[in-house]
Amino acid sequence: MVKTSSLIKPRSQTRIGCPSHVTVVFAKDRMWRLVILEHNHKQCPAKARYFKSNIELNKRVKKQLVLNDKATIKVHQSYDLLQIDAGGPEQLPFLEKDCQHYFDKVKCLQLVEGDAQAMHDYFMRMKSDNSEFFYAMDLDEKG
Repeated sequence: MVKTSSLIKPRSQTRIGCPSHVTVVFAKDRMWRLVILEHNHKQCPAKARYFKSNIELNKRVKKQLVLNDKATIKVHQSYDLLQIDAGGPEQLPFLEKDCQHYFDKVKCLQLVEGDAQAMHDYFMRMKSDNSEFFYAMDLDEKG
């Protein structure tokens, strides 16, 4: 049992020292060779959807999350609706937290009133500090 280094919220962790990995080698005979070490523990394919590499929010799900937000439906309620639509949580290749992370990223990238002006002011300040600095902004009639 290994303790985490976080002093704020220490949690115990179990490590089993699994040596499994995939190595791809281009051999002298101009052939690719795969070297795969076996796991030293049981594997559970049912838990594969929890791996970051298997998470997939497709375009339909992303659009549904945005539309539900505009209709003031919370992310956990949207996730519940997606579960019902898919036939259960085990049918979804993502978790509720993945929906929340996507939505947080979308909201972070949206400009609100005053953001464009703040960016313009920053670029002007950078230009005054460095004469080689270049910027271009393409604005519409709203600014």
